[in-house]
Amino acid sequence: MNNEEVKYYVCSGENCPLKSDCRRFKWDINKQKEYHYAWPPIKNGKCKEYDPKDDIDKLFDKIKNIA
Repeated sequence: MNNEEVKYYVCSGENCPLKSDCRRFKWDINKQKEYHYAWPPIKNGKCKEYDPKDDIDKLFDKIKNIA
């Protein structure tokens, strides 16, 4: 692995109130191939790793729901 590679962790969103608006939430994580949190990093209802979705992400979500 390249030392300069930035690891982007995904999250199962288990019991997370923020998952529907977070880019890290992925319901079908491949735990052998993707960096992921063993448990969502939520403490007191807040997540320090929260990555909010932008308008493009929300559009893709709508397209996925149609298909």
